[in-house]
Amino acid sequence: MAYPEQRRLARVAAPAAEIIDRHAGTAAVMDDFHRRLCESKQARYPADEFGHMRSGAAPDA
Repeated sequence: MAYPEQRRLARVAAPAAEIIDRHAGTAAVMDDFHRRLCESKQARYPADEFGHMRSGAAPDA
């Protein structure tokens, strides 16, 4: 899951934008996990998604 380019703030300094870009995928996965966890304490931790991010592979849909 990538951070949508159109949502990036135009006034963000380049160093901050690099940090946002670097961590956007992780933040999006954790945001989704948090939503599911609020609905059910049985929500599965997204270990597979993080594994795909680390290896650079696309997650299975």
